Amino acid sequence: MEKNCDDGSQDDREAHFYSATDLARILKFSVGKIYHLHHEGKLPQPVPLARNLRWSRNVIAAWIENGCPPKKKQRK
Repeated sequence: MEKNCDDGSQDDREAHFYSATDLARILKFSVGKIYHLHHEGKLPQPVPLARNLRWSRNVIAAWIENGCPPKKKQRK
């Protein structure tokens, strides 16, 4: 039997991601600072989920392990 991609609930999908509030708590910053760092390109790329930005737990763990390097900005 094939698995339907929509079988997982939203809560199950969100369990693999951090919200800005979660990230702020982990990094000991305010939520506003998280969005500021995001807009400056200093955080890993978030994923839009349920009309909000979420950061992959695996990506954030690797990013922290690597010393929190800024993401590379793309030239326009």
